[in-house]
Amino acid sequence: MLAKYDAPVLAGCVKLWALELDPPLVLWECWDDIRRLYPTVGSVTKADGELSEEQHLQDLQTALQRLPKVHLYVLDALVTHLRTLIVSTDAEELVDIYMTKLALSIGRSKHFSAAKLLWLSYHIA
Repeated sequence: MLAKYDAPVLAGCVKLWALELDPPLVLWECWDDIRRLYPTVGSVTKADGELSEEQHLQDLQTALQRLPKVHLYVLDALVTHLRTLIVSTDAEELVDIYMTKLALSIGRSKHFSAAKLLWLSYHIA
């Protein structure tokens, strides 16, 4: 059904849909919790007192459990798709460079950060 459309057109539609969601995928009430987990996304420096990976994942799980199930299902579908895309693409550059390029193509929105979504898709699966 969607094969007749170019991938950038479909991606643009999904991006526009995500930008116009009201309420957003990550509810405003949960935004500070998620933001606290990723204080240095897009930054070259590391945050002071970073948590262990186990503690970080536990805090992320707690934050995500506060979201309505439909929001979790949509985030799961997006993260699963991005993970599949990252793993199945044979890029000539390193994974980090490929993920940066992919994040730039998705872009940032006020509702969620593409870099955060890509980090999740690559590290949690």
